[in-house]
Amino acid sequence: MPDRSDFSVLIVDDQPSARTLLRAGLEYLGFSNITECGDGVEAFKHLVQSPAQLVISDLTMPKADGLVLLAAIRKQPALEK
Repeated sequence: MPDRSDFSVLIVDDQPSARTLLRAGLEYLGFSNITECGDGVEAFKHLVQSPAQLVISDLTMPKADGLVLLAAIRKQPALEK
């Protein structure tokens, strides 16, 4: 397994406090390459430009919820890996 600091992680949640808690927990575990997005649309745009190895997403968000984001990711060939 690669070093956790090399993992790119994307946190997607419309609640800033939830993103802060997730980030703190991931940093405690040794992850340092962490990006945050506030909704599924923003997250998908970010992923197309900079794919992440791990996406942690809220289910209910404005614009595009977690299931819409997952479906978009699965349809994007560049994000298959």
